Amino acid sequence: EEGFITVGLLWLPGELTFYGNGEPFWTWKGERVMSVPAYIQFQNQIGGWECDPLDAARFPSDFEIDYVRVFQKDQD
Repeated sequence: EEGFITVGLLWLPGELTFYGNGEPFWTWKGERVMSVPAYIQFQNQIGGWECDPLDAARFPSDFEIDYVRVFQKDQD
């Protein structure tokens, strides 16, 4: 309702840090974090977990992306 937000992801081997409007809000570390190149995928998840029924009040659901930028961190 207030316009676009900026979302970021710092992806390092074994660690993901998610950002919202420039502020980190969640970090996940573990061996399950990929350390090889991969594709970016955007999706609008509408359904619930474990086959929960969909809430018709949530439709239509919009997911609008203004732009995407990808940067590669210099190797130290």
